[in-house]
This record gives sequence, structure tokens and C-alpha cells, in this order.
Amino acid sequence: MIAIIDAFSLGFCCLAMAILISKSKNSPLMRDQKLVLGGLILFMGVYYFCIFLQWANITGALETFENFEGALIPMWWAFVFYALISMVTTREIMESESKYRLIVENQSEVILKMDPDLKIRFASPSFCRMIGKCEADVLGRPLLSILDLKGESFLPYEVFNKTVDPSQPAYFEKIVKTSQGERLLAWHLSALTREGDGKDVFIAVGRDITEKRSAENKLASMDQRRRTLMGNLPVGIFRASIEDKGRLLMVNKAAASMLGYDSELELLKIPVSDIFSDKEQRSELIKQIEAEGVIMGVEAALKKRDGETIFGSVTMNMIEDKNKVYVDGIIENVTNVRQALNALSKSEKLHRQAQQIAKVGHWEQDIITQTYKYSEGLADILKIPKGLTLDFDDVKRLIHPDDLKTVLKQFRQSVESRTEYDITHRYVLFDGEVKFVHSKCVHEFDADGNHTKSIGTVQDVTEYKVLEFEKNSTERQLRQAQKLEAIGTLAGGIAHDFNNILTPILGFSQMLAEGLPENTRNQESAQAIYQAALRASDLVGHILTFSRQADAERTPVHVAAILKEAVKFVRASIPSTININQDIQINCLPVLADPTQIHQIIMNLSTNAYYAMQEKGGELTISLKQKKYADLPPDLEESGANGMYYLHLKVQDTGQGMDKETMDRIFDPYFTTKKRGEGTGLGLSTVIGILNQLGGRISVESKIDAGTVFNVYLPCMEKLPSAAAASSSQPIKGNGQEVLVVDDEGTVANMLGQMLKNLGYISTAANDSLTALELIQADPQKFALVISDLTMPTLTGVELAKKAAELNPNLPFILSSGLGDGVIGKASESPNIKDILHKPVTRSVLGRVVNAVLNPEN
Repeated sequence: MIAIIDAFSLGFCCLAMAILISKSKNSPLMRDQKLVLGGLILFMGVYYFCIFLQWANITGALETFENFEGALIPMWWAFVFYALISMVTTREIMESESKYRLIVENQSEVILKMDPDLKIRFASPSFCRMIGKCEADVLGRPLLSILDLKGESFLPYEVFNKTVDPSQPAYFEKIVKTSQGERLLAWHLSALTREGDGKDVFIAVGRDITEKRSAENKLASMDQRRRTLMGNLPVGIFRASIEDKGRLLMVNKAAASMLGYDSELELLKIPVSDIFSDKEQRSELIKQIEAEGVIMGVEAALKKRDGETIFGSVTMNMIEDKNKVYVDGIIENVTNVRQALNALSKSEKLHRQAQQIAKVGHWEQDIITQTYKYSEGLADILKIPKGLTLDFDDVKRLIHPDDLKTVLKQFRQSVESRTEYDITHRYVLFDGEVKFVHSKCVHEFDADGNHTKSIGTVQDVTEYKVLEFEKNSTERQLRQAQKLEAIGTLAGGIAHDFNNILTPILGFSQMLAEGLPENTRNQESAQAIYQAALRASDLVGHILTFSRQADAERTPVHVAAILKEAVKFVRASIPSTININQDIQINCLPVLADPTQIHQIIMNLSTNAYYAMQEKGGELTISLKQKKYADLPPDLEESGANGMYYLHLKVQDTGQGMDKETMDRIFDPYFTTKKRGEGTGLGLSTVIGILNQLGGRISVESKIDAGTVFNVYLPCMEKLPSAAAASSSQPIKGNGQEVLVVDDEGTVANMLGQMLKNLGYISTAANDSLTALELIQADPQKFALVISDLTMPTLTGVELAKKAAELNPNLPFILSSGLGDGVIGKASESPNIKDILHKPVTRSVLGRVVNAVLNPEN
């Protein structure tokens, strides 16, 4: 019974194994499974044969079979165990093979197993799909024949060599013909391996990179275009770090060129901080971009390679990438724009200044909107309050009522005739002041001929109108000035001749007075002649100053003497109905001034006083006092009269007086209360101009019908001429030097020669320049000095000095002339001309000048 159960269990197990094996008929291990199945069948046959013999009792050796059966049972269980293990392993292999096949069949990459002769031993479905053939058509065939690579090498030799060494990756790219046309494949090759049949194979995996390579090429092309675009952009592009001094990571050609570098690589070596002219500005920009993330159009001062500063408009954007912070930005060179803007600003400023100087403003009137725009220049002319908006009606109300009708009429006529509007009229300003203006404008019209706009200018011509009012008076003054100029020219000639006459009178009278016994009538007569000659000499000086042949200069002036002389002129020129009272302090300190200007001040103030009293007469009081600075009126303490002493000149009249409005304007140029033709309005403005030059001041007090007082304050000289200067009037003696005197006036030459002899010199006189030149030529070293007249026939004094310098460069010359200070410039025409001697000459002056030339060290 047991044997029967064992037989059935064994049969069931064998049947189950047979079913499992039959389901695995496609397994690679199918051949082994069949061997197992055959062994099991053989074993079962023997086993069941033994059971049958036992059951039939055919043989008598049953015990032997029973023992054999017992021995077969362990072997049976071993076969059963092996079968079970084999089935489990086969199941796992089948599952792995299924997964592998699924991966291979769905893989986009091409997989080939080939021998070294490139014969295909395995091809993935993707390869079959790519070439459009089934697996059976490719297995065992050379790859070259399948890919139709006639005469071409598929696998480069150097790449194939790498398959021998597993440590070296074998990679190459190849264009192959496929069912979809030519495709670019990237091939990766494994190392050679030997299979069970003893043949070497390698695996080739190919990936279609046609689209990838095309995309890469497009990307490279786009990158190249981007680089070309960046290189050709007129603005600089950069990427830079912001830490420390900053480092440029990328720049374009324009940025390098803008900063004066030959290449981008050269600029990349420069720290960002060295590019900024102002390091503080870079720090501020970094703070701003860290706070805001972006900077738009900030103007920065940048330093070029050669040190030149340019200005760039910088726009930057902060970028954060993998914990790194940098900025991308562009730079536009705005140096020319900045210069143009500065030039435009200067031009506009110059235009405004030109309008202010020319007193011109412009305006624009929109007829449709009835708006009126005006410039600052026009606002200044019309004194329009700042920010005030005007329309055309407001402007019309500013036009003088007497001119309004004419202005509107001419404006209307210019619009109707489409011509330029040009008129001179008056404006009444907001403060009541009246101004004359010259107005011009042009008009604009639309396509239908309608007047749309007027644009014009306004020039302040008030001063020109005032000058026009004074035209007749100016013409008279011009004629008078021409007469005075002619008289001056005549006076200069007369003065020159008169000085030649005075020179011997002055010199001989002085020597005569010194040669006569003192306190005798003859000595007193000679002294009187000498004094008269001195006064005549002063008179000639005044004539030369009047004729402008003597230049006015500031010298110590005793105002009292000039004042007394001026009073005489005033007394002779005003009627006897006006009484003149004098209160003049004689011993006043001198002032540093031009005597003519002091005379002009006195005459102008006295003339004004006369005009105030000419109808009814009155009292003219003129006083001069020396006072201390402490006594100066409080309102003049800060004035220029800041010496220890000052002179107070007061001119007072008992005329009609002035109101406050008149007093506020009396010093304005061209302002006058006189009738037309009787005055220019320049008298008092001239007085105040002279006082400003001298550091003096003037004040006025006046009441209607109570007269007027002018107070003039002049600073005194703090230092008087020293005793040494006072003693300089004593003649200085010579040491027997020989002096040549040249003058075409024989009496003058003789007088100067006699004076020189009295002063201890040896003199030789010559009455013409040629004779003098011959004397010098005869012995150039004979004379220690030559005193020559300036104006002589044949050779002038300057020409004689030049010729003498050729013979003896060290021979000094003194030129003498009766033309006053106008000849001072002659001294520079020859280096040997050392001084000028003004005629008439006194002995003391002659001795001092000669000694100064011969002994310059003294």
C-alpha cells in the first residue's frame, strides 16, 4: 500500500514539473530542463517497473528489488529538489529576461553586439527600426553592408584600438544612412569580451544626436550672433563682481574701446575701482544697487587708460547665482552729450546775459488761447513780479495811454499786411516808472490764413531816448570841444615857445639876483623878475595841462591855493547880484590829487550854486577847514576818508533849494534841473567820480526856498615832505665835469652853460645838433654829459642821442623840452637818455638832475 502511495505522489510531482517545464519552453535554459525531464522519466520508468515486478511476484528475487527501490528513493528526492530549484531559478531568469527585453525593445539608443569583423551577433529593435529591416535580416551580416557604407570606414582604427583596453573609453560620431535619411549617431564601444563559444565580441551603443547637434549648432550660432551683436553695439556691456576692488568678468569691445584699451582681455585685468575717477561714487553705487537691486542711467566719472576722464551713463542690475553676487550693466559714453549740454547751458546763459546787456526780452502771444509768454529779460525790463501770469489785455494796459492807439493800429496793420511789426513806444510799469521800448515781432498763420501766433522782442531804449533828448546839447558840446581842441593845440605851441623865452629870463634873473648885494633895489628888482618868471612858468604849466600836452598826475596839492584861484574865476563869471563869502584856512595839510580835478570840483559846485541863485541873487559861501578824523560825520565814518586828518570843503548857497526826490537823483548821470541846452546833467556825477578816485566823499543838505549845502571831505596826506626833501632846493655843485649843452635857441644854450659853470661844471655850448655831433665825433670821451633840446632842425635830441651812443655808449644824455610831461616817453627811445629836463629851468633843478645822472649812486 505504501509503495502504491509513493508511486502516485511521485507521479504527481513528475506531472507538475513537466507542466512547469513545458511553460518555460522559450527559456534559454530549455536544453537543461529537457535533460532533467528525461532523467525523471527514466527514473519513473525504472521505479514503476520495480513496483510491477513486486506486485506480480514474477521473480523470486523480490528482496533484491525491494532493496533497490529503497536505494532509488533518496535519488528520487534529490531529483525532485534539483527540479524545484531549477524551476525557481528559471522563473527569475525569465522575469529578468522579460525586463531586459522590455528595456532593450523600448530603448531609443541603438545596441549592437559585434565581433571584431563588425558582423552583427545581436541588434536591438531600435536599430532594426532605424534601418527599416527585421532582426533576421541583420544578424550575421557585416554592419558596413547594412549601412551601405561603400568604401568608407565605420569604425576608426584609433577608436577600435581603445576597445582592447577597458580603461579607455571608445567614442566616435558617424553619419549613417537610415530609413529617415542621414542621421548623426554618437557611438560608445565596450571593451572586447570573449563568449562561451570562444569568440570575441563588443557592444556598440549608438545614440541619435542629430537634433541635439542641430540644436547645439543653433545655440552656438545664436551665441556667436549674440557675441557679434555685443561686440558691435555702440554701448559698453560688462559683468563684474562687487567685492573689494571689484573684478570684471566680461566686457565687450565697445567697453574696451570706450576706456581706451586695445582689447577686452586687457580691460579684464583692470580692477573696477581703478576705472572710477571718484572712488566714493563707486561705493555709493554699490550701496544703492545692494539696496534697490537696479540702477538706471546714473552718470559716473570714469578714467580712461591714459588718465583722461570721461562721463558714462551707467545702468546696472544685480544678479545672484549660486551664492555669488555680481552685476550686469551697460555704459553709454555721454561725454559729448555732457559737453553739448554744458555748451547749450553756456549758450543759453550767454543768450540771457546778452539780452540783459542789450536790455532785450522776447515774448510769444498765442492768438487762439490768448496766452502771453515772456522771457526773464522782458520781465526785468518791465519789472514784472516773478511768477505773474499775463494775457494780452494785461500787456495792453501797460502801454502808455498816449501810445496805445498808435501801437494797436500798427500791430493790426502788420497782421493784415503780413509784414514785420516795428515800433518805438512807452510802457508805464507797475511802479509808475515810464520806459521807452523798441518792439518788433513777426506773425504766424494757419493753412486757412488765420492769424495764430505772434513772436517778438522788446528792447529797453530809455537811455537812447535820453541821449536823443540831449542830442542838440551834445552837438553843441562837440563843436565847443573841437574849438577847445584847436585852442589847446595852439596853446601847446605857444607854451613851447613861451617856455623857451622864459628859460633865459628865469635863469639870468636868478643868477643876477644872487650876484647883486642883498637888500638893494637892484637885487629886489632882479628877484621880482625871477618870481614873475616862476608865475609865468606855472601859467604855462596850466596851459599845457589844458591842452593835454602835459599828463595829469596825482601830486601833493595845497587845496587852499587852488581854491583861492578858482574863486577868482567864479567871481569873474557870475553877476554882481551874487555875493561871494570866503572862509579859507591857509595852513592846511596837502592832499594827494590832480590839481585840475580839484579845480573841477570847485568850479562845478560853484556853478550849480550860481544856477540856483541866478534869478534872485543871494550869498555864495565857500569855506575850507582842516579837521580831525574823529570829527567826521557819523554817516561817513565807514567811507574812504580814513586818514588822521581830512579837509572839509563847504559850498553853500541861498537859492531855491531841492526836495528829497530831486536830492536822491542829483548824482545820476544826465539828470539835471536846468533847462534844455543849459546843462548836460554830468557836473555832479563827475564830482562824485573824482571823489571816489581820491578816497573822498560828498553829502548834500537842502530845503525848498532855504538853499543848499554841499559838503566835500578829502583825506589829507599823513606824511609831509621831509626836511631832506625841503633842502633839495639848494643847488648841488659839480666836480669840474665837462658838459655839452645843445639848443637851437642861443640864449637858452648860453644861460644853461652859465648856470653849469656856477654849479662847478665846465660847459660847452652848441647852437645846432650837427655842430654838437662833430664835437662828439672829434673826442667821444671828452664830455661827461650832454644836455640837448628835444626839438631841433636837422637832428632831434633823440636822434643825436642815438648817434652819440654809436660813438660812446656810456655817454649820458638829458633831453630838455618846453612841451611838458608829454615828452616823458621819449626817454625810452635810446638807452643813453637818462632824464628829462622841463623848461623853464631853475638852477636848483638843473643841479639836482645833472647830479642824479652823473652820480646815480647818490
